[in-house]
Amino acid sequence: MPVTWAEVLPDMLVQGYNASHRWNVLETQMESGPQRRTRMSAHYVINGTGTLMLNKAQMAELYNVLDAANDGADWISGVRLDMGGGPKEHRARITGFQVNVVVPDILWRAILWWETDERILV
Repeated sequence: MPVTWAEVLPDMLVQGYNASHRWNVLETQMESGPQRRTRMSAHYVINGTGTLMLNKAQMAELYNVLDAANDGADWISGVRLDMGGGPKEHRARITGFQVNVVVPDILWRAILWWETDERILV
């Protein structure tokens, strides 16, 4: 069953945002001559982090989405990521997260590590 990002969850904040493209070529050192380069895959993955400020109901919904996505093993549709051209919906996996209490029982900061294979940059 496809998992969809909940509408009640906010867009990830640009502050605390980072995206890095993986180098998709494996380089092997040879005894002599230039390094051998092998393309690992035509599938590109972008890794990044994002910050969400969540109230109690949104925090519960984030846990529901993560549970439905097998704790990040499955792809989540509709994750709104801002990669420089404003928030756009991507298919992404949450590869890790950290939750910090900002105001006890009122406000939390969730830092999410994610990966996407969709190159919707602008």
